[in-house]
Amino acid sequence: MDIDQVIRVHSSPICNILREATCQQNHLTGQAQSPGQITNHDTGSESLTLLSPSIKVAMSSSSSDLKPKDAKPSQGIQHSGEGVSDVRRGGLPAPLLLMVSRSAVYYRLYTTLGAMKSNNPIYVNDPFISRTLARLITPPHTALLVKNHLLKIEGFARETPCTLFESLSNQTAIEDNSTRLSIKGQSGPGLTEDDPVALVVEVQDIENRSASEGQPNALPDANLHYLYYRIYDPDGALASRTSFDRTDDFLGRVDTRSIAPPHSVASVEAYIRSAEGIANTTIQMFENTSGGSPLNDRILPLFSQDFPGSMKDEPIAVVCEDVLLVVDPRLFKPIKVKTTFRPSDANLPLWLSITAGDTLHTDLAKMNMAYIGGIQSCSGYMAMNSAGQEGFVMDSFLESAESL
Repeated sequence: MDIDQVIRVHSSPICNILREATCQQNHLTGQAQSPGQITNHDTGSESLTLLSPSIKVAMSSSSSDLKPKDAKPSQGIQHSGEGVSDVRRGGLPAPLLLMVSRSAVYYRLYTTLGAMKSNNPIYVNDPFISRTLARLITPPHTALLVKNHLLKIEGFARETPCTLFESLSNQTAIEDNSTRLSIKGQSGPGLTEDDPVALVVEVQDIENRSASEGQPNALPDANLHYLYYRIYDPDGALASRTSFDRTDDFLGRVDTRSIAPPHSVASVEAYIRSAEGIANTTIQMFENTSGGSPLNDRILPLFSQDFPGSMKDEPIAVVCEDVLLVVDPRLFKPIKVKTTFRPSDANLPLWLSITAGDTLHTDLAKMNMAYIGGIQSCSGYMAMNSAGQEGFVMDSFLESAESL
């Protein structure tokens, strides 16, 4: 069963609980209730949908369409001042709450250089976050068994060396593989997409990873949280590969949850190096572009409201002694651009801005990419421009590959 499907409950004890809660509510409000009626929470429908922070539970004789995103905690458990749960507004009676357990374990994949795309993404604009059903993980849910399951569904061999963090905010990985994790209760690791578990593998093990068997269509958008930065060499500012503002090519940003734990300055530096394709140069980072306060190697509170680089107008500064672009050996084939195209802000930096007459380099490996705001996915290639920026380009915007 798909993780976004509701769990159908046909249990008379639950019905009785709901009847009792509704009777108590009607007693307080003075409303009459027909014998045997549960509630008219859904007018004209036989279903009653109950929302908790990480699970949707429904009693229904017919299926209904639900939003793919999980309910936020503020939409979940609500209790009135008199101690009676407001069923009409989505609240759960206390006895029923005890019968509900979460179904999903959220996770992110990393190498030491930063985030790695999941084979099972759940958002179109954040391919790094995913989830699995808790019931698919072998009991008794030790750290080793959780790692084995995540490795399997992400295309890695069981013997792949890896470390597991219970939370992105944890500064140390789980050292004892026999540690049991509470993955089926209303607390514990991987409870929400904002606080997933993190699996970190070595960079070299990516080569042995099995490819994805295909991605689902019509994925929703994720709510991303960014760290903003500007990158410099001795001659001045450099165009960023992660630029998103078409009026400012020098301002870059990265999703904070794409930075591998622990969130030290060294981890941020490693991810920016990878995102910008720079190597063999000394980097110094400053809290802002005035250069007054260098960022020494410490833990950064990337999930707080205020951290260095949390605001677009106050990015951190990344200063390089020299900049050497990392040449991607996959993108070896030159190809000419025949159509100028500027992707919308929502599609940057996944899509590459191109100008007619430019020469790009690509591997000519056909792939499909969704365009936010478009009707269907588009066919094209991953390509790199002369500035070292990499992104997707539709094949119809390029000269014929057969002519090269």
